[in-house]
Amino acid sequence: MKNEPTSSDKVLRPEFPATSVDRQNRRKTDNPTGGDGGNGMEARLAKVESDIEYIKRDVGEINADIKELKSDVKDEFKEVKGEFKDVKKEIKDDFRITFGALILVAVSLAGMMAKGFDWL
Repeated sequence: MKNEPTSSDKVLRPEFPATSVDRQNRRKTDNPTGGDGGNGMEARLAKVESDIEYIKRDVGEINADIKELKSDVKDEFKEVKGEFKDVKKEIKDDFRITFGALILVAVSLAGMMAKGFDWL
């Protein structure tokens, strides 16, 4: 008598997905005429490839646009930086003039007070 496994001795094995060889065999049996894979597979694949080419072209255009914008922003930033330097210089010059006028007014007022109170 052979020792046959009982139901408690059976090992449960998981189901694994089909391998590439299984898929190839299934393809051969699914479409015995060899055709285009069924349901217009060649046409659909050609459309996908065409769409991918358009996407690649569009991405290339977008990259070119980004590079152009980057150089434009860089140039504009240099211009703005130069303008800020000019404004800073003008503010510095204006401050000197304003501070000089303030000192002149203070000295003039002190002189008027001294003359009014007969200190001079």
